[in-house]
Amino acid sequence: MKIGAARLTFHLPENGSLKGKRRVAQALASRLRQQFHVAV
Repeated sequence: MKIGAARLTFHLPENGSLKGKRRVAQALASRLRQQFHVAV
């Protein structure tokens, strides 16, 4: 079993609302789960 950890910080200047930022973060997490089969 391989274990790793990462912390990502990204800047979304065009997205002022928390709801918009959350949508981008959830889409990114979903893509990571599908492509790499990892827990996010």
